[in-house]
Amino acid sequence: MKKSVLATVAVVGVLAVSAPAFASTRVLKEEKVVEVTGNSDTRSPQDIAVDPALHRAYVTNYGNSTVTVVDTAARAQKVVRGVGIVDGPGGIGVDTELHRIVVAGTRENAVTIAAGDDAAKIAVVPVGGYRAFDVAVDSKRHLAYVLMQDKDGGVVSAGAGGNALAVIDVKEGKRLAVLPIDGPFATDVVVDPERDRVYANQYGALKVWESSTRKPLKDVKVDRAGTKTALNTANGRIYTVQPGERTVTSVLIEIDPAGGKTRTWDTDDKYFDGIAADPATGRFYVAGSPYYNSGFALTSFDPATGKSLGKAKLPGDLAHGVAVDPAAKEILVATCDQNGYKPRTVIYSDRT
Repeated sequence: MKKSVLATVAVVGVLAVSAPAFASTRVLKEEKVVEVTGNSDTRSPQDIAVDPALHRAYVTNYGNSTVTVVDTAARAQKVVRGVGIVDGPGGIGVDTELHRIVVAGTRENAVTIAAGDDAAKIAVVPVGGYRAFDVAVDSKRHLAYVLMQDKDGGVVSAGAGGNALAVIDVKEGKRLAVLPIDGPFATDVVVDPERDRVYANQYGALKVWESSTRKPLKDVKVDRAGTKTALNTANGRIYTVQPGERTVTSVLIEIDPAGGKTRTWDTDDKYFDGIAADPATGRFYVAGSPYYNSGFALTSFDPATGKSLGKAKLPGDLAHGVAVDPAAKEILVATCDQNGYKPRTVIYSDRT
């Protein structure tokens, strides 16, 4: 993501970096574990997002179609909101200027726009597909980009890969356009408002659009497939993870869309669910585990070397999403047990 139009990029060069040393030089400090109370059906957290100015964190709960709102300053749950939230909420994004959240309904073809303070419904907007599953918001232009698919792998105006992006006007609460995505299936979407770019992460490429005009730009080719994508808005770098298997560990991937290069780092983990970057420090944070359904930890990485700066075991068995509050210098992770119950929002500090 950058201010000028992307230059043509061939398959990018890759610099492989040896496995990071996990002897930590700093420790991520657990500040608070906020457990959901008053709603025993709340389960299966899917994603987490933050509005730093409001001191709010938001967790989508797929199991009972709710959103948990956490007051990060008070370190306490504010509300578990269900009325008006779309069915099977998955991805969530925040317009940090309007202080509104956008929630994707994975079991329907709509998103909910809600107030940032308490997640009270403002509008429900049809997106034109069957399943909306990831959201990224351009707060500068008040646009939400919703990644969607349907039962048969295609959506309204979808590309050959069966994906499309719905463009939502967050202020007016209406759909503006549907952008088809050709090629391999896209796993998630990120937005760089300062560089006027939107990226959909495919297996082996980034699809690119100009956010202000929604004009498609030249793809960025990547020779390693990654899922779960994060953007560092300070430098435009993108971080993603190539998931491992039972005998293969995951690989972290840094992509420089402007320069057309990637770097990779091996990790100790095989499974992961969540990655986020801090634009103030450049550090990025990954929730991962050597095991499929237990043992998740949060790891802080140095983007210059790929080495671990600290690792903290997460409460609960599974992690589902990581978010960074750069103003508070805090990292938030949504966790639960193996069955999706006992949802928690765990707040860590990384101030050294």
